Amino acid sequence: MIALLLFGKRPAPGRVKTRLARALGDENAAALAAAFLSDAARRYRAVPGTVPILAADEPGDPFWAATFAPPWRIEDQGGGDLGERLRRAFDRELAAHPKAAAIGSDHPALPADELGRFLAEDNAVWPTLDGGYAAIVLSRPARRALPFERIDWSTDRVLAQTLERAVESGLPLTRWTPTADVDEPADVDRLARELAARDAASPDFPRDTWNALRLLGRAP
Repeated sequence: MIALLLFGKRPAPGRVKTRLARALGDENAAALAAAFLSDAARRYRAVPGTVPILAADEPGDPFWAATFAPPWRIEDQGGGDLGERLRRAFDRELAAHPKAAAIGSDHPALPADELGRFLAEDNAVWPTLDGGYAAIVLSRPARRALPFERIDWSTDRVLAQTLERAVESGLPLTRWTPTADVDEPADVDRLARELAARDAASPDFPRDTWNALRLLGRAP
């Protein structure tokens, strides 16, 4: 089994999606973030061969228990920068599972079949167009040298530095075709166009995200 870690931040107005909030407003940006998390909870709980784990910033908040019911297991991200939080989660889960993967909550359009193929890799990274990455999967041998140190998080150098750390550790990462995340107003419009071309009846269609986009007037 693969430990599938979703890193989530409680979607309170004013503390999530701050770049989007400049265009959409704090309440709308938070509503969109909540929709991303709701879709992630539904879609990733059923990925074959995985154990779904939420790494929450405030694990005791009622939002998490209401949204991430079992089989989700809720864990505390803990303190420190993102690298420290990733290292802590991977160290814990690789002690119990042969592989672990982390995925962000800003990628509601990732198709389930493609995610399944990605998780079949031993060590791989799924880049984003802005120089970061949407997901990373590591096998147990990576536990001895996890590639999360000396990274300039929240910059366009994250992917390049992560690849460098992986090479230094002797576990180079397979690099997947880049995908997009949702951080800027233009990303919202791109997401709406992408979802409009998808089958809304598909089990992996992010329906809460679609409904949120419609309420924002960004989707038909």
